[in-house]
Amino acid sequence: MYITLFFTLLTLFIHPISAKPPECYFEIERTFLNPYYVIQAFSLNRIIYQGAWNGIVGQLNTNAKRIPMMVKQRASKMNPNPFNDPFQPKEAGEVFEKVVVEVLTMTLGPYEIVSPPQIQKIFNYVREQQQNKWNACFGEEESAKNH
Repeated sequence: MYITLFFTLLTLFIHPISAKPPECYFEIERTFLNPYYVIQAFSLNRIIYQGAWNGIVGQLNTNAKRIPMMVKQRASKMNPNPFNDPFQPKEAGEVFEKVVVEVLTMTLGPYEIVSPPQIQKIFNYVREQQQNKWNACFGEEESAKNH
């Protein structure tokens, strides 16, 4: 009995139940679309004319300000909401990814970058550059390995 109680308490200590997302989530939300990584992704994928990079990054920074509201709206339609008590990292990561891909899509559309695989490649590259932060907050994701 004491051993079971010990491991239950240890589990709660390591993965505490939280009524709100952990601070790591808010950091990722604020910093995920790091211009340095985004420009690297553009460079590696060679799908965007280099002269447009700075303009796109500026527009992306503007559009990224919508991410918190968009995540909240999308998550509020889910039952249970993965950002409520308890925080569900895997599901929260999936919501966040869908919203960021949506923001990338709306930003890149005017530049005629509309291919979902190309946009997903940009997202994946940016995530890979921050994989340790991602894993610490959302857990290991099989989808990150399979994209």
